[in-house]
Amino acid sequence: MLIDIITEFEASQSELVAALNGFTENNFNVIPFEGSWSAAQVAEHLLKANSGTVLNLQGNTKESDREASEKVEVINKIFLDFTSKMQSPDQILPSTEPKEQEEMITMHIRTGDKLRKIITDEDLTAICTDFELPGLGNLSRYEWICFVIAHTKRHTHQLNNILSVLNK
Repeated sequence: MLIDIITEFEASQSELVAALNGFTENNFNVIPFEGSWSAAQVAEHLLKANSGTVLNLQGNTKESDREASEKVEVINKIFLDFTSKMQSPDQILPSTEPKEQEEMITMHIRTGDKLRKIITDEDLTAICTDFELPGLGNLSRYEWICFVIAHTKRHTHQLNNILSVLNK
């Protein structure tokens, strides 16, 4: 279980950084079409979500009375359905201010390092009690990491779509 999640986490982080590196400083903050975010805004949204997840994973926990992976299938079904449009919670909405591409990439790498340390050092079966994922309740650390992976894949897909529109 641990090796699989580390491998999957590493792959999602590498794909994200590659997608972010696909942009230029000139197009990183460009909104490709009405109703879309810029690549910079996608990066900021994901950074806010992942940084909040780090805090949640480091917060209060309780011993689990269920399988640590019980909600993973539902998380993947929700976040890996690229045809569905989702509304972001207000606290992780991106700003409209321009962002520096390299700074955003560096911040994603640092947050990824913190998450990687949690994966290897903490009890992934523990249930995090400081924050509930809307609609799913309290998640185990394992489920939160699976959320990070699925959420990252979702937005990496979005970044690749934005780049293809901008390159037309």
